[in-house]
Amino acid sequence: MAARPALVLEGEPGDVKGLVPWQPSVRRSVQVSVEGLEPGSFRVLTAPMSDGHTEIRLLMAAGTPPGEYPARLVSAEGSLNARVRVRSCTRVRVHPADLLVEGVPGADVPVTVYLLNEGNVPADPGRVGVVALEEEDAVERAIVAGLMGEARSVERFGTAADVIAAAQAGTVRVVAPGRPKSMSPGAGYALSVDFRLPEGLTPGRSYDGTWQVCGQPVPVRVTVTEQPRQQRTRSRGGSNDR
Repeated sequence: MAARPALVLEGEPGDVKGLVPWQPSVRRSVQVSVEGLEPGSFRVLTAPMSDGHTEIRLLMAAGTPPGEYPARLVSAEGSLNARVRVRSCTRVRVHPADLLVEGVPGADVPVTVYLLNEGNVPADPGRVGVVALEEEDAVERAIVAGLMGEARSVERFGTAADVIAAAQAGTVRVVAPGRPKSMSPGAGYALSVDFRLPEGLTPGRSYDGTWQVCGQPVPVRVTVTEQPRQQRTRSRGGSNDR
């Protein structure tokens, strides 16, 4: 007689789930114990399924280490052995959520962002990044040019693409002095870098781009000043949680 396949609940810490062959009527009696985890360290949610099964969902702490854990499921219908597979999850909160950077062409502008590792594996900010810049509102101007110009049908896409191409303004090189720290789960870190602005930017104009920090997109607006002045950075919003 073939052995019954092992029952598996799987997912990231906040969404570990699986189906059990129990009628939905017993779902309120379900209890779950996971080897190596305290009983109160996770929540158990259940949901009825149309085929006579019950979905069990475990809401675990964000920092629960990835791996496979033996588990025991108990309900009014009996008990089952199971395996709980917690997947690796990389999630970093970045504050501020977006940046306003001011400086003259070619300047090095100091920027500091605060990182919090909300995943269950170490996160490395990386050493160098780039931010591709384009003129402010380039996409909106491209759409207007495509719709309002003389071009027709698919030629409108070519007109819009030409506007976007003309709005490209070079790249900001993001340089971190020394090697940024790798963050363990739950750890925070203040990341200080220099934004090296391109030489060809036009004073008085603003440019938009996106900086990738630990996989999280941080919108950046660079405003080019007329005269040399103290460089400064300020927040446009709150925290970034993606």
